[in-house]
Amino acid sequence: MKQTPKHVQYAYEQYVRAYNAYDTHAYWSLFHWPYTAVTGHECVIQTHPPCALIELKHQSGCAYMQIISLQVVAYSERTAHVVVRLARLDNQQQLIDECDMVYIYKKIHDEWKIYVVSIVDDARIDTAVGVELSG
Repeated sequence: MKQTPKHVQYAYEQYVRAYNAYDTHAYWSLFHWPYTAVTGHECVIQTHPPCALIELKHQSGCAYMQIISLQVVAYSERTAHVVVRLARLDNQQQLIDECDMVYIYKKIHDEWKIYVVSIVDDARIDTAVGVELSG
């Protein structure tokens, strides 16, 4: 089946649904192992799921995620770059903060898997062209 950017968008929506449902197995199955996590101050290569999803939520304080905007800014038959603005919510579904994220997906056996996650600290993203602007 020919894949399109909509397939990548659907894969990301699955990721958010699994997170919000506390479904550890489904959540971590959406990653390609090893995967890389990049923040403003570090780059970590994970070779296996680091913890149960409930532990991850406890560590971050984020119980739920809500997609504010999502755009596939680069796409090929095997890789895709997705820019997302997320609302992070607490247990009462109150807003903690909003964050910009860039996800790089890799197609493995006809499934889109998260390969790299980058949190864009203190920056804004021009989604019209898909480049970071200093802010």
